[in-house]
Amino acid sequence: MERKRVAVIIVSVVLIIASFLFFNAEVLAFSRTLKIGNQGKDVAELQEMLSKLGFYHSKIDGIYGHITQKAVMNFQRSMGLFPDGVFGKNTIAALNSIIYDASVKRKVMGFAAEDYNGDNRSYYSLLKNSKTLDSVATFSYGLTYSGDLTGTTPYKTIKTAWEKGVKPLVLIHNFNNNQFDKFTAEAVLKSYAKRKRLINNILWIIERDGYAGVNIDIEGISFKNKWNYISFLWELRSALRLKGLELSVSVPAKTWDDPYNGWSGGYDYKQIGQVADFVVIMAYDEHWSGGNPGPTASIQWVKSVINYAVSRIPREKILLGIGAYGYDWSHYKTTNMVPLNQINDLIRINNGWLAWHDYFQQPYYIYWKNGKKHQVWFENEHSVKLKLQLVESYNLGGIAIWRLGFETTAYWQTIKNTLS
Repeated sequence: MERKRVAVIIVSVVLIIASFLFFNAEVLAFSRTLKIGNQGKDVAELQEMLSKLGFYHSKIDGIYGHITQKAVMNFQRSMGLFPDGVFGKNTIAALNSIIYDASVKRKVMGFAAEDYNGDNRSYYSLLKNSKTLDSVATFSYGLTYSGDLTGTTPYKTIKTAWEKGVKPLVLIHNFNNNQFDKFTAEAVLKSYAKRKRLINNILWIIERDGYAGVNIDIEGISFKNKWNYISFLWELRSALRLKGLELSVSVPAKTWDDPYNGWSGGYDYKQIGQVADFVVIMAYDEHWSGGNPGPTASIQWVKSVINYAVSRIPREKILLGIGAYGYDWSHYKTTNMVPLNQINDLIRINNGWLAWHDYFQQPYYIYWKNGKKHQVWFENEHSVKLKLQLVESYNLGGIAIWRLGFETTAYWQTIKNTLS
């Protein structure tokens, strides 16, 4: 009798699960191939799904016209399918794999840095938010011309990360004298001997200090140095894999492959996506401290960045870089970076105008000081939520936060509430 009762319970549970799965599958069980000229509820449903993924930007009217066809073609390209604009079996399967993959746990990486001696802001953020973080990349070591490394290890951060179940990664950069040193990076990367020396130094620091892997943040790679950079990553990958260590690579955000761009021309997304375990797309600084004022990461620009990235890199490897700061521009003085957790103080002590830009989907603040106009664009929990929703709808691997110690409680709560 007891066995029968158990069997009935098991069958009931199976039926409940099966009915749930069938319901979800039925949503995507299109009964016909859709193409130009079709109309109906299934077309409207397709338009809604493509809208959530950022491919369809028009009215949901149930009419398969040229706008819908173009959206399908762009989606097909992003998934490596032939872009014929016809919503058939293979495209349905690709869409299904994205929207209803609820088993994916988004990863959260945080960058830890020290802007001055005794700067513990990143460390305290790690302590407070360790349950949400999966990894922390410490901005620790820079390159030298010979392929050596210069910097110091934040031992307390590494120890705490392991204790809290967060993987510590050593970040290798080419930042020197308040700028990214392209010439030193080029000198190292174009020499096989220097690349080998650099890799040996990276491995030595990882093993000496107890890191779980490395994040490569070498910026300003030009097109002429592209293959040297890729060779370095593959050589590093081989060395790390023997020891079971992780390789993540931070790359500049871009919306197309422009070989003439001196800042991002050398980053081959497809090659980097093959060699790296994770690729951090630094989708911030759309407008930067050395340029004109504007959104640090408008929603339209971020969508374009993601659309290009997923056409080259497996989406589960992509960590979308999200900022926790803003810039205070003034034509009369140097532009200042403002951490998000200092924005309210800036607003409180200045008599200005705080607003939300509906098109850019980002807040900004205008104020006057000593007769000079200031314009501040920044991320907050509302603009970040929109970007996190893109991470969900595009089924990306997760996010990377620049940087720990700049955030607010609301910022972190938004991450917890939005990411699966």
